[in-house]
Amino acid sequence: MGIVYVEGCYDDCCREPYSRNKRKYRDEYDRGSCFPQYPPCPPYPPFPSDLAARLAAAEATIASNTARIAALEAQVGAPIDTIRAQFQANLNNTVTVNTSFDVVSGTVTTVGIDAAELTTPTGDIFIIPYTSVISIV
Repeated sequence: MGIVYVEGCYDDCCREPYSRNKRKYRDEYDRGSCFPQYPPCPPYPPFPSDLAARLAAAEATIASNTARIAALEAQVGAPIDTIRAQFQANLNNTVTVNTSFDVVSGTVTTVGIDAAELTTPTGDIFIIPYTSVISIV
């Protein structure tokens, strides 16, 4: 179960919290009197009868959304080992890599721990971090 915080009045006879107007009302508070300019607080309203059921439903929704988010994150972000294995399988082959910064086509020349090196047909060399890879074709 979760935590429910319900804030009511600060005192039985005072609407202003002691901490807000310490200087102005300190003497009255210290003498034990309340703030006469404020009416007494109304009685606390009763808790809704379905509060526990509403809280359980909210927690179930949170758990469901957490599972859905984890599944979507697993689909979007492939583990680095999988990306490294794809580059390793295509070593010395031509691939097209869709990255977060551009689409790069070239020959995989080196596969490192956290990046791969591609050489384009024009001789340009790209070092692509695995964290930037969206797809490899």
